[in-house]
Amino acid sequence: MTLVGPSQGRSPNPTTIEVLKDVRVLNNTKPDESGDRAVLYVYSEKVKEFELKKGQRFVMTRKLEEGGCLIRINQKEYGITSCHWLEGFTDHRADIFRIVADK
Repeated sequence: MTLVGPSQGRSPNPTTIEVLKDVRVLNNTKPDESGDRAVLYVYSEKVKEFELKKGQRFVMTRKLEEGGCLIRINQKEYGITSCHWLEGFTDHRADIFRIVADK
């Protein structure tokens, strides 16, 4: 898997994201068939499922190819397959993810 494309790389400013409702984090081999939009998929199949609670924040540290990104949660970094808050997605899931303005 190529993590960084030619025009991508570490974001000049990491972006803080707040979850507005509980979000499940699954590995990409466990598709969620419930239709729930509050799901993030990680590239690694070694990651055990966990949940981000409403109000919890994480930091996007890098944009990846095809709408993916790296995020940091509690000092651990995860590769996410679809980061809906990024440009290019028609559904930014604004009811689930909020970009926190840096001061």
